[in-house]
Amino acid sequence: MSFSTPTWIFGDEQTLNLTRMYIQKHQDFVAPLIVKYAEEWTSLGKPIFRPLWWISPNKPVSFTIDDAFLIGDEVLIVPITEKGKVSRDIYLPGDDYKWMDLNTAQVFDGGTLLKNYSISLNEIAVFRKTL
Repeated sequence: MSFSTPTWIFGDEQTLNLTRMYIQKHQDFVAPLIVKYAEEWTSLGKPIFRPLWWISPNKPVSFTIDDAFLIGDEVLIVPITEKGKVSRDIYLPGDDYKWMDLNTAQVFDGGTLLKNYSISLNEIAVFRKTL
């Protein structure tokens, strides 16, 4: 999402509603995680936003992914970065992890590559580590 262009410039209600929805999700879900991991950063020096190789340092594939990231070790964000795409490959790091898709509630094993994983135009793929 670009904040350099106001959403009302686009002139359609769908774009404005999506922007409102994601601002609310940021306030309700992301901001508390940032606060939590900022405290961890100050005490332990671990970054808030982490690359996938942070929890899968022995998996070469985790070093090749530069358009997905972790918030702490518990949330994986995998955006669609190509115009017109509605699916993408998603690598779930951490062989000993289980990841739940917060949009569908499906649970997957860490260390798995999800091929052509479907993501609607109104969603961002967000996975949360489950216990």
